[in-house]
Amino acid sequence: MKINWFILIFGFVLSVGAQENSSLNRTVSPSIEFEPTENEITVRFSVFNKEQFDKSIRFQAVVVTKTKDNEIVDRIEKTEDQILGNGEFIDLGTIGASLVNADNIVGFLLIYEDNKIVGQEVVDAQKSELLSSISTLNTTVARSSDFEAALLRTLVIDETKTKRGRDFFSEFYLKFKANNVESTEVVKIREELAIANNTLIKVIAGDDVIFQFFLSPRFNFIEEATNQTVITLNQYFQQQNRLKDETFKYE
Repeated sequence: MKINWFILIFGFVLSVGAQENSSLNRTVSPSIEFEPTENEITVRFSVFNKEQFDKSIRFQAVVVTKTKDNEIVDRIEKTEDQILGNGEFIDLGTIGASLVNADNIVGFLLIYEDNKIVGQEVVDAQKSELLSSISTLNTTVARSSDFEAALLRTLVIDETKTKRGRDFFSEFYLKFKANNVESTEVVKIREELAIANNTLIKVIAGDDVIFQFFLSPRFNFIEEATNQTVITLNQYFQQQNRLKDETFKYE
């Protein structure tokens, strides 16, 4: 039944099943968000590059609205080529669809590299759930903010002191979440004042300084530093996990 859906939506059978499941979403992290109103829905697509080099990708985004009997009401597709930078998180745009006569909404996002599928995300939602979320939006946002604040305190700690330091932390935290870094220790972003009013940023995991640099006033420096910090932390935690696995094997 799942394959039939892909035939209906994309017009051909995707070769996802022929690929190793582990190969999907290893180098990129695709995501889909629903932004509903009373009679319409906006579906937002984005992707994060987990690797240390730029890559040329093509994405295929599809939104399908269905009745409760699984009959397709509408199908809207968007396909574009993009350059995905080193450690970059980019917004791929949105697709708007009407909720009139629809009971179910499905969002699909495929990421291609060298004509091979490297990323896939599918999100399915009921219209009733989306409309319910609108009426409780303020409560949901408040609870979500409280949860994220608690998560921030336990996983990533802001120890910056200046506006530029806080700007770096904000950008870093967004990409840290988007990359789904599997951290095993508390991460601290510590800002220290150095000689001649220079500012030193230290990225600390547990008790170890993983990465440090001076904040530069150069344009786009924060974005570049953020990308490198996320990549370095990701590599560090992956190495820590490998060491734990190897230790476990020989115990």
